Order: sequence, then structure tokens, then C-alpha cells
Amino acid sequence: YFDIVISQGFLEHFLNVEQVIEKHINLLVKGGILVISIPRFKGINYFLTSFFHRENIGIHNLEIMEKNNFLNIFNVKGLSTIFCDYYGTFSFCLFNTNNKSLKRYILKFCTYLQLILNAFFYVLFKEKGKESRFFSPNIIFIGKKE
Repeated sequence: YFDIVISQGFLEHFLNVEQVIEKHINLLVKGGILVISIPRFKGINYFLTSFFHRENIGIHNLEIMEKNNFLNIFNVKGLSTIFCDYYGTFSFCLFNTNNKSLKRYILKFCTYLQLILNAFFYVLFKEKGKESRFFSPNIIFIGKKE
């Protein structure tokens, strides 16, 4: 058993997420901390993923990529929520392309513009531009095993 279990970019590949979460919880000692984060292919990220590498959409459970849906899957006996929210500033690093696609050059160029784009989001949207359901590339849950 462990004091902390961290899972990143794993859960979104399953449809039976409740069973997968249960296995994570079973690895924890009483009072242990569970941290699960997943990428978000929703909002603008959905459209960009569709453009850069449409095949990635089909291998992800998009249902759990909304905050309320994500939080609800952790509503299990013996687990209390510490934190659950969108996190991260918009990032082109979330996307990938086929190595033979010409879109890889567009994506590479966009990653160079990343800092300017994030500064623009911050000026335009203030705190809401940094982490929001529209732009954040990730969602995270932190909970404690009772």
C-alpha cells in the first residue's frame, strides 16, 4: 500500500473508469492521497485535436473530460475530495501529428507562438484565461482515502 498514488494520462483510455479508480484506491493506505489527471480534448482542444490528429479523439473517453462528470466518477465511499478542477494554460503541447503529415510544421510553428498566445489569454481573460473549461489542457482530481 502507498501513501500517494498518481496517475496521469491513463484513466481517459477506459470506459469502465469506476473500476479503474477502485483499483487506484485499493493501492492506498488509509489517509493516502489519490492524484489523477487527464488531458482535456474538449472546447478548443477538441477542434485542434480534430485538425492535427483526428485519430486521437477515438481512443479517449471524452465524457469524463468535463469537470462535473470527472468529479462524479470519484464519488465513491471512502474517498473525500480535496480538489478537482481544470488546470494548465492553453498548450499546443497537448497535440501531436502524424510524422508524415505536413501539419507537423504548423504545430511546430504554433508551439513557438505558445508564450505569446498565453500572455494574450492572460491579458484578455485575466485569471479565467489561465485555467478554464475552454482552454485548459488538463483536469485534475486530488482526494484522500478515508
